[in-house]
Amino acid sequence: MIYMVEHTFSAPELEDDWHRWYAGNLRVLLGVPGIESAQRFRVPGTKPPRYMAMYTVAGPEVFESEAYRSAGGGGANSVRFRPAYQVWLRNVFDGIDVAPDVPADASLVTVDAERAFSRSKCVGERD
Repeated sequence: MIYMVEHTFSAPELEDDWHRWYAGNLRVLLGVPGIESAQRFRVPGTKPPRYMAMYTVAGPEVFESEAYRSAGGGGANSVRFRPAYQVWLRNVFDGIDVAPDVPADASLVTVDAERAFSRSKCVGERD
């Protein structure tokens, strides 16, 4: 399954520290049994900056494991940065076994299917 975390980060003075911390945190989480991949992305053109991390996870039991909790999973290690999070969303997508490996020079496009569907219903509607 895929686990995604989205953040907006509204403290420019802490952003460099947050990036360093997050890069290290990804390495720590990759050491947790059941977390098979981890990548981080920046959404271009957003103010405040918006970021997303995407993980391949063996199953929901990983989030209950001692290894995950000990590694700071669930946000335990990011407490000092939380005041800068204007948005902090976490989602799990079942039925997709492996997150795509997105090269550093490529982009990942995501779509909120519910919103996309509701917008597509409006195409061609008349008053």
